[in-house]
Parts: sequence; C-alpha cells; structure tokens
Amino acid sequence: MPHGMCYLWKPGLMALHLLGNSVIALAYFSIPITLLFILRQRTDIPFNGIFLLFAAFIWFCGTGHAFDIWTLWHPNYWISGWIRIITAVVSLATAIALIERIPQILTLPSPQQMKEVNLQLQQKINELKEREVIIREQEEFLRSIYENVREAIFVVDVEAEGEFRYKGFNPQTEEITGITNILNNTPRDILPPEVAAKIEKRYRDCLVAKKAISYEECLPFQGKDTWWITSLNPLKDKQGNIYRLIGTSLNIDERKQAEQDLRISEAKARSLTNEVIDKSPIGIFILDADFRVVWLNQTLAKFFGLRKEDVLGQSKRELIRQHIAHIFESPELFAQTVLQTYDNNTYIEQFECHVLPEGSREERWLEHLSLPIQSGLYAGGRIEHYTDITERKLSERKIQEQATLIDIASDAIFVQDLHHRILFWSQGAERIYGWTAEEARGEQADRLLAGESSSQLAEGLHTTIEKGSWQNELQQRKKDGGEILVASRWTLVRGESGQPQSILVVNTDITEKKLLESQFYRAQRLESLGTLASGIAHDLNNILTPLLAITQLLPRHLPTLDEQLQQLLSICQTNVQRGADLVQQILTFSRGAEGERSLVQVKHLIAEIKQIAQATFPKTIEIQTNVLPNLWMLNGNVTQLHQVLMNLAVNARDAMPDGGTLRLSAENLTLVADSVPRHLEAQEGNYILITVSDTGTGMTQEISDRIFEPFFTTKQVGQGTGLGLSTVLGLVKSHGGFIDVESQLGRGSQFRVFLQAVETTATVAEEIEELPRGHGELILVVDDEAAIRTISQNILETYNYKVLTASDGSEALALYSQQQDEIEVVLIDLMMPLMNGQVVIRTLQKIKPQVKIIVMSGLVSPEIGSELKDSCLPYLVKPYTTEAFLTTIHQVLLGIRS
Repeated sequence: MPHGMCYLWKPGLMALHLLGNSVIALAYFSIPITLLFILRQRTDIPFNGIFLLFAAFIWFCGTGHAFDIWTLWHPNYWISGWIRIITAVVSLATAIALIERIPQILTLPSPQQMKEVNLQLQQKINELKEREVIIREQEEFLRSIYENVREAIFVVDVEAEGEFRYKGFNPQTEEITGITNILNNTPRDILPPEVAAKIEKRYRDCLVAKKAISYEECLPFQGKDTWWITSLNPLKDKQGNIYRLIGTSLNIDERKQAEQDLRISEAKARSLTNEVIDKSPIGIFILDADFRVVWLNQTLAKFFGLRKEDVLGQSKRELIRQHIAHIFESPELFAQTVLQTYDNNTYIEQFECHVLPEGSREERWLEHLSLPIQSGLYAGGRIEHYTDITERKLSERKIQEQATLIDIASDAIFVQDLHHRILFWSQGAERIYGWTAEEARGEQADRLLAGESSSQLAEGLHTTIEKGSWQNELQQRKKDGGEILVASRWTLVRGESGQPQSILVVNTDITEKKLLESQFYRAQRLESLGTLASGIAHDLNNILTPLLAITQLLPRHLPTLDEQLQQLLSICQTNVQRGADLVQQILTFSRGAEGERSLVQVKHLIAEIKQIAQATFPKTIEIQTNVLPNLWMLNGNVTQLHQVLMNLAVNARDAMPDGGTLRLSAENLTLVADSVPRHLEAQEGNYILITVSDTGTGMTQEISDRIFEPFFTTKQVGQGTGLGLSTVLGLVKSHGGFIDVESQLGRGSQFRVFLQAVETTATVAEEIEELPRGHGELILVVDDEAAIRTISQNILETYNYKVLTASDGSEALALYSQQQDEIEVVLIDLMMPLMNGQVVIRTLQKIKPQVKIIVMSGLVSPEIGSELKDSCLPYLVKPYTTEAFLTTIHQVLLGIRS
C-alpha cells in the first residue's frame, strides 16, 4: 500500500515528507555534479576513482529519497529495495576504496601550505619576469654596442675538419672590409689566398694557446693596406674543447702614422739637440757611474783647453788632478770641492771658480753646477754645467770700484739682477732702509722691501728692459717695520755683448715731501671752501640781523603781551641766535671774524669743559684731566677757545658709544728747530699744548685727511653739520696755532692743539649792566639792506636817538654833506654795491676828519680788521644784539674806543 495511507492521507504530514525528501534529493544530486566538475578540472589527481565512487554513492542516496516521494502514492517497494541494495554496495565499495587512499590523502598539503607554496611560486615568477626584463635590457645594450662600436666584431666557428667559418658579425665589419658575403663562409671563400692564410694562421695560434691573444697586422682592404689591432677570445665547451672564436679588430692607421711622424720628429730633434747643446754657451760634462767622461760639448772643451777625442772615456778624477785643476786660481780648493761630490753622489754642488789666462786661454769666471743622474743609461753618474759669468763679475767689479762714489749720495742706490736679486747696496740705502750691505746682498728686493705690488714691479722690469729706464713712486718697508714712500728710478745696465744684465735703482725718500704736499693741498682746498663759506655767511648775517633785533625789541615795545606770545618770541629769539651761532662758526672758519681777545688761563677752560662733560656725557665715559702747574697764558678769545675744546670733547664722546676714557691735558712746550713738527703752520716759539684723546672707534687715513673740510661728517643725518672741526681749525689758526691729529682704527684718536703762549697775568673786564639811552643825537645809518635800515631806525628811535638812513654810499655822502654838523655818528656797512664802505669812509674822513664812524659787516677779513684797528674805527659784526648795538654807539659818543 502507498505511504500516503500510512500517513492517513494527512495533507500536512505528507507535505512535510514531500518537502524533506525533495530538498535532500536535490542536495544529493548536486554533489555528484560538483565532483564531476572537479575531476574534469583536476585530471592530475592520482586517486580520482574514489571521487567517482563517492559521486555514485551520493547519486543513489539521492535517488532513494526521490523514490520515497513516488511511494507516497505508488507502493513500488521492490524498486525502492533494489535502490537501497545498490546504494549499500556502492557505499561499501566507496568505504573500502577510501580506506586504501587514506595514506595518499594524508600526504596532500594543507590550505596554508598551499598558500605559502603559491606565494613562493608567485615570487619566483616575478623574479623570472624581472630577470627577463634585465636580460632584454642587457641584450638591447649589447646589441647597441655590437652595432655602434668602431671595432669590427666577428664570430668564428671551429669545425671538425679544421675549417673556420664565420657565424656572426656586426655592421662595422662589412663597412670596414667592404665584404658583404661574410656569413657562413670561410676566410678562403671571401679573401685572397695569401690574406686568408695569414688570418687562419692567427686563428690556429689562438687554438694552440688556448687563451685570448692580441696582435697587430697589416691587411689589404678596399684596395689599400691598413693596420689593425685584433683580439681573439676562445669559447670552450664542457669538455674544454674550443668550439668558437670571438674576435674584434680596430683600425690603427692614424696611430701608426703618428708613430711614424714621431720617429721622424725625434730623429730631427736629436740631431738638432746635439747641435744646439754642442754650441750652447754652457759647458757640459756627462759622467757614467764610474765617473768616466761619456760626453762633453765643444763649449766645455774650449773653456778648459781640451780636445773631445782625448777626453772621452777618461776618468774625471784623473782629468781633474792632471789637466783641469791647475787652470783655476785655487787648484787644490777646486779639486777638493769637485771630488767630494763623487764621494757623496747624492750631493748637489754649486760654486764660482776663476780660470786664469795662459797662452791662448782667456781669463774667465765660471759658475759650476754638479747634479746626480737618477735614472736612464747613465744612472749613478753625474752631469756638470759650467756657465760663463765673466761679464757679470766684471760688472760687479766695476760697481765695487764706483761704490765709494755712490756711498756719499743721500739717495738709496742699489743694483739688482733681472730676477730682483740685490747685487750691490749703497750706504745711502743703509741709511734709508736700515739693512746693512751684508744683510741686503743676495736678497730678493721685492721681498726685502715688501709693499710694492707685483704688477708694479713686473711693469717696471718690462719697461726697463724694453726702453732702458723706468720711474714711479713705490710704497716700501724699512727694517724697523716703518713704511716710506720713495721716488724710484730704474736704469738698465747692459753687458759687453749688449744683453740686459742688471738694473741700477735710485730711490729718493719723499715721505716727508708728500706729507707736506698733502697738508698744502688740504690748506688750499680749505681756503677755497672758506671763501665760499664767507660769502654765504655775509648774506646770512644780513638776514639774521633784523630778525635778532626784532625779537629783542618787541618785548620792550609791547610789555603787555600775554605769556604765550612772549614764549613764542623767546623761541624765535633762541632759534635766530642758533642761526647766528652757526653763521659765526662759518665766519670763524673762513677767518673773517676774530672776536675780542684777552688773557686766558687754560686750566680754567679745561676745568669748565670737565664740569660740563661730567654733567652731560654718559656715565660710561670716564673723564681724566692733567694740567701741569705754572701753565703759561694765552692771548685769545675765551668763547672761541671754549668752543674749540667743547667741539673736540663732543666728537670724542660720539666716538665712544659704548663708553671709554676721555683725557684732557695741557703743558708748556717750546718748539725749536729740531723739534718743530712737520706742519705748514709750525714755527719756533713758546706754545701751550692741549691734548684731547679718546679710546673710541678711531678713523681710517682717508677719513682723517678730510675731517677739517666744511660740511664733511661721518655722523648720521641730523646729528652733525660737518662744521665743528672746520670751525676748530679756523679758530686755532686765528690764534696763531695749529693742530696735529693721530688716529688708529679701533684704538681711538688724539688731537694735539698747539696755541701760542704769553707770559703775563690776566685782567678782569668790566661788565655793562644797563642799556644806554641817547639824548636826541642824530645818527646816519648806511646799509643796502632795507630790513637792517628799518630795524636800526626803530632801535635808535626807541632809545631816544634821531635817525637818517641811506641805501648806498652815494646817498650817504649826499646826506652827510648836507647835515654834517648835526650828524653825530655814521654807521656804515662795509659791503655795498656800487661804492663799498671803505670808499665811503675815506670820503667822509676827507669831508670831516673828526667824523665818528662805526663799521658794520657780516664778514670782517683779517686784512680789513687790521686796517680798522689801525684807523681806530670800532665795528659791529652782524648779527649784533641790541645791547652791542647801543653800547657801541654810546662808547663812540663818549669817545671810548670799543
């Protein structure tokens, strides 16, 4: 009965069995299909039969489950039983076969092992690929070389019959030989018989040698003989038999031609050399290791009075003792000196010897040089040179004879050879440079007198040889290390044959001359700049005079001004006064204003400078003073001298930004003829020497030469006008003195101020306490500046004077002629157009000799100032203050000379 009846035809139960058996049957049927696919892909598996049995077993298992679905409705249980019997048989066979294959199955690698094996295989594959790339690159590289080298490359197979057959060659082989059918042919097939025989002989030589061989040979290719250098390399099999030859051939025609040319040239050179050496002015001996004469030239034979054929092969020792030594001035000394070089053959000997005249032999001076021969055919022997120095010796003798005359010259006179070696040194040279003749003779002049540039000396030597003379100025060194400047004159001295032999040098020390010239040129430059500065100062004084007077006059006219306006006027007056001080510096520099003089005690000046410096200078600067007792006095202007010292002290402060020491000292000094410094303004007499020194940055020589120029400054913009030191120089000169400066870069500077001294005592001047007023006197003011006329009139009228003004000399003379009886005083500007003040003054004095005149000027030169002093005329230097203006008029009216 069908299974369905057993399940009581319950649909759910039947569906459950139907689903289970269907899924199992499908799974079993899919497994054999997979196994069959594996067997198809892996036919290499040695036990693949077990897979077939296993597939059959699973197939029948699946069939059993499928038949269970059929028996749900059809009771075909015999068929189901036979299926199970077959399944059992197949299962048993599979089990038995599996048991037999277990050892083989156990030997299979694990997945991890398979993975590692696969990685190793992949690495080997990659390495093989890389090697393949390298091999291809090398093949390409070798192919490039093979095809592009200059050499012919060929491969020759060695056949059993002793034949040589070409199996490969590069393109150059065909190009060089001109043969196109080389491949698979023997030499006899492609070459003439005699050439082929020669080439095959070389191949057999390589077989006999069993190693690489090289050779040169001449072969006819393309209708001409060509030279080749060929290399043959044998290739051997495993048994050591040579089966192939690799050959290269390089054309060497050019080298062979060069060798041929060189042989011809060497032959000519040897012939020419032998002729030249034989006729050389230098005598030559060549000795072998036994000191026998193997060669001598004709010149040497002439020097010694020998014949070449009698001397060759002779012992040089015997020749010296029997035939050579006696011709010299000192035979024993000559023989001893030469023979000792043979006893010590590494010794190099050089000396001078004197050949005495005898018979036809001339008197000569020879320089002997003996050298060992280190290598070659005559190694162990010696080569001896004898150079004729007779002309030089005669010149030296002549020079020595003239030396007594030369030594009285004050110039440095010496003789040097064409290599600057000193041959003669005069006493004048000793006095100038300090080296004695023994110390200088034989030295190189350029090294002894270091300082000259090599280019100058090279130029001097070239010009002297070419033109016979040369002169220039040279900076040189003395023995004590000091440097001097010399005017050097070179003259060429020729030998009897007319050849340049030496140079006569005459050097004159011009150091002091150049120093004085430098000072003179600087003085001229400063004088020119001073003239320009004077003109500028005059115009500025005319501008500043009314401004200064107005700032002093307004407060008196307007006493009710508020405090702010009074402050503004005070600022204006201060700045005008600063401008006036600047102009005064220019005037002082240009020596156009000297100022009032009185007796001055320098120690008080230095004390004031020290006090100001201690109060205002940085505390990092130490200030030291040293004033000797019983110091003389000066006749000078206190303000100007104060300005001199203050300027120098401020410059010293600026030179020590990081601190240092400022020293001020004063001493009496009497200059006599021997102690007068090398300075244009220096004269004999009594001086007070004021020294201002610092330990600051110092100056270079170039800056030191320019420090007294107006408007020259090394300070930054806004920190200096460049007039300080130029003013100092002008003030010192106006006091009859001069300044000496010493400075070293990085070590500081020293200013030495020399001021003429007097031996007297000081007097105290009286001071004016109040401004004097007039009593209606008539004053004539003459000035071409309208502003000065206006302000002068305002001042005079304010202080109870009457005023007349004139703009030029003609107008002034006209007014004075009309009112000479009423005019009490005439104020005249010296510098006016058309008619200057001096002409007006002389004319006024002619009109009325008793006329009272006051001179006004923005610039009073020393000459005009001297003339005014001689004429007893008072003068006002612009810009003047109201106090000076009124006081001078008051004194003139009272008859007191200002």
